[in-house]
Parts: sequence; C-alpha cells; structure tokens
Amino acid sequence: MSLRSGRAIAVTLAFLSLGGLAVSATPAAASPSAGVVTGAGLPFDDFGDEGPVSASSHAHSNLAAMWQAILWADASYEQNGTPFDLSDIDCRFGPNTTYATKRWQARFGLARDGIVGPNTFGALGPWSGSSSGGVEYFTYHGENAAGNATGREVAFRRNAAGEVAMWNQGDLKKLWYNSATFDSCS
Repeated sequence: MSLRSGRAIAVTLAFLSLGGLAVSATPAAASPSAGVVTGAGLPFDDFGDEGPVSASSHAHSNLAAMWQAILWADASYEQNGTPFDLSDIDCRFGPNTTYATKRWQARFGLARDGIVGPNTFGALGPWSGSSSGGVEYFTYHGENAAGNATGREVAFRRNAAGEVAMWNQGDLKKLWYNSATFDSCS
C-alpha cells in the first residue's frame, strides 16, 4: 500500500468514526454519458470510476479544470520547470497538463500515459469532508512529490442528486465532461 493510499484510508476511517457522512451502500457511478461527475456513498470514491480526460478526450471541460486544480494543489511541475499555478487552470488539457500528468502518474507508480482515468483518479488522496442538509462538502489536500502537505486545497460539493461541483477561485461549477464553464476557462 502506498503512503498516499494509507493516509486516504486513515482519513476516511477517522471521518466515518466522527459521523461525518451518512454512508449509503450504493457505489459511485461513472457518468461520462450523464455529462457530469456523479456519485453516491462516500464522496472520496466519486472519481475512481470517472474519466478519461486527456488531450484527446474531454480536453476542454470543467473536468479538465478539476484535474488541473489537483496538479496545482500537489505543486506538480509543468514543462518550464515551475510548479502549476492558478493561471494554469484554464480548462484545456494541453501539452503542459499532459506533461504534468505524466510526472504525477510516475510519482504513484502509474502508467505514464497522460490520460486521467480510473487508475489515476483512484490514486487521489488525502481527503476530508462533512455533510449538511443532504449536501456533502469534501476537500482534496495537496501533497508535493516528497509527500509533504502543500497547504493547497481543492474544495468540492456533491448535491442530493449526486452531482459533483468544484470551487475554482471562488467560482462553483458542476464538473461537466463536455462544457468549460468556469470563469478561468479560456
């Protein structure tokens, strides 16, 4: 088990022991055909069956922006040797995002294909979250390549219908596969 997956399990168990979410037996459902990321049960597993998103699949979308936000939170390096910054979250999965994705995948022993699918999404962690009035709020906590916290977080919300949205620089939008609707989208 990797350090990251061990932490994700520990965070999930701690979260459940505190009664953070009502847990459903219904698994998260992959939803490219639905057009938006959806899930049920623990929100932390909503991404493990999503994708793909890459330079050739859903390349201009809110889902691409979500992946770029993860790269930013983890202080992943881009082609020019600098860490991803907020201006790199442009909803376009281009050469810079592909490069950073391959480096991110290598960190976790994944195939370096530049495609964010179930294996890459499944490696995400650590998470924390809470629930209020049928709406679930959860946060991805960034870690750099050394496994140290970056202090950068990506916040999500899942509504009662199971649709997942993300805050991007104060802008809350659903994670659409085929639409790029964040204010930062180019």
